[in-house]
Amino acid sequence: MTDAPEVRTRADLVLRNVVLPSALCQGLPGTDLGDGLMRMDLAITDGRIAQPGPAQQVRDMGGRITLPGLIDAHVHLDKTLTVQRTGFARSGLAEAVGLAMADAPNRTAADLTARMDRAIGMAWRQGTVALRTHLDSMTAPDDSPAWQALAQMQARWQGRMVLEPVALMRIDRALEPGFATRCAQIAARGGLAGGYIPAEGCDPAAVDAFLIHAGHAGLAVDFHVDECLDPNAQGIATVLDAIARTGFDRPVTLGHCCALSAMDRPRALALAERMARAGVRVIALPLTNAFLMDRAPGTSPRLRGMTMVQELAALGVPVGFASDNVRDAFYPYGAYDLWEVFRQAVLTLQLEAAPQDWLPAIAARAGQVMGLEAGIIAPGAPADLIVFDARDWTDLMSRAHENRLVLRAGHPLDGAPAWT
Repeated sequence: MTDAPEVRTRADLVLRNVVLPSALCQGLPGTDLGDGLMRMDLAITDGRIAQPGPAQQVRDMGGRITLPGLIDAHVHLDKTLTVQRTGFARSGLAEAVGLAMADAPNRTAADLTARMDRAIGMAWRQGTVALRTHLDSMTAPDDSPAWQALAQMQARWQGRMVLEPVALMRIDRALEPGFATRCAQIAARGGLAGGYIPAEGCDPAAVDAFLIHAGHAGLAVDFHVDECLDPNAQGIATVLDAIARTGFDRPVTLGHCCALSAMDRPRALALAERMARAGVRVIALPLTNAFLMDRAPGTSPRLRGMTMVQELAALGVPVGFASDNVRDAFYPYGAYDLWEVFRQAVLTLQLEAAPQDWLPAIAARAGQVMGLEAGIIAPGAPADLIVFDARDWTDLMSRAHENRLVLRAGHPLDGAPAWT
């Protein structure tokens, strides 16, 4: 008895002659071009990547570089697009916080849903497929207009954009009687527990209670940590100490970590090694940090404010890049364009020697931070793709590529650019 012959499904579309970053490509045959690039034909069947075969339609991409849908693992949808109301900080983080808090009464349900929907649409059109958004959570999710608006967005964008919320709270709330109930509400809405850890650290009892309650509710945590240039900052160490004391074993993400760049190198490296041993993830925010750090009116900045991504990555710490703030008091510009975030990260962090090694920071690695199998091009993966009018790294990194071709489930979004 012989095996039945293999039946090769006719693809809806084959993108002929595309070039993919090897680091984001799995299980597909291609020609190695060097510099971390592969040339191949990419088949799409029923909105998903398939093995090459017969096709109903073939389009030659002319050797253009193609990326998967991108993952933005640290944003603030509740603050986005408010800069016309708030103005923006001219003296740094503390001023930005004050401006944002003064605007909080304006964040009505109607205001939040309108701005969130616009922001998600911006990210969608640029090629992003998932957003992790921090939400100011002065109240528990069941009583929060921001969480209610986010739930509406999750329903409206279901199947198109993954939206993962983080409750941005004061750490000392963990010492309040209702914190366990608050964590249960966060868990019921598929969220994470989060908060701001300042340079001076927090009450160890509060951080311990925060992690214990989060662990009991099955929550991962995502903290803003050491968003400053204080060489004596204790925020990262505060979190690591609490993890060790409590045995917290859920995923921990640390955003910002700017103070590492201001510490003397031996201390910074020792702290980075502790981060690696603890298994934390780090999200660097190049646009907002470059805008706010070392900022004073009439004074040129001398420090970049970027965390030590190269050293952290070398130690095995998963590092991602994300948009953070968009058109609000913390950063007055931006368009939820994760490709532009990546370009600025390469420039400010001097990663141009091997940009191919860092692309997972806005794709597969950022997906891992969010617990998603996304940000790769592989058989069975959604055919959510971005085709750039570029054929090598220099061309790709030199322009914003506003004429990119974004495909969703294999179909062009918002029409095709002139070069197609």
